[in-house]
Amino acid sequence: MDSRSGISNFLTSRRAKLTPEKAGVPLYSGARRVPGLRREEVAHLAGVSADYYARLERGKISGASREVIEAIARALQLDEDERDHLIDLARMTLRRAPRRKPSNRTTVRAGIQSVLASIDAPAFVQNARLDRLASNKIGRALYSLPDDGSRDRFNYGSGQKMLTHSAVGDLEFGYESFELSTDPGLVMLVYTVEPGSTTADAMRILASWTAPALHST
Repeated sequence: MDSRSGISNFLTSRRAKLTPEKAGVPLYSGARRVPGLRREEVAHLAGVSADYYARLERGKISGASREVIEAIARALQLDEDERDHLIDLARMTLRRAPRRKPSNRTTVRAGIQSVLASIDAPAFVQNARLDRLASNKIGRALYSLPDDGSRDRFNYGSGQKMLTHSAVGDLEFGYESFELSTDPGLVMLVYTVEPGSTTADAMRILASWTAPALHST
């Protein structure tokens, strides 16, 4: 059995074992078609979209951050051994992903800086060592405080990213990554925010700070 099938079978079986009563999910009238939780119920408990959780349950976990995997483990009420098993399955998937040539670059071209500046959402350029080489204003605002991390580990592709900002609290983003074909070894990461969400409100607050608070050095 490959790692994707292992992840799919594992998540499906654990979802089937968890009853709505044990998970604290409200019961509505009408027959339930599944013995345990529905996918959308797990997604709600984990704080991710139903479509995104469905992708994970199909074994497409390579774009998921550690925070998302931990959130899924909590939603399914996995014990310590089950949680570690899920993390191991995710690592197996990552080990089988194609490796990219590391890049030691520490600067980006002016043209890439201009592209970053034109993006309204938080956007960054990283090299293979996870050094953040460039950001736009709202991206720098997101990581502006001393206790907010300056490096992040992403499984390249797309996925969910959750973090806590000292000033505006918990934030949840989607992200998409794009290899820069003109600059081998560099990747552009762009965060996405669900309209009307608490994260969207928090990002409006951060955006209002960018002009007075942030300056390039």
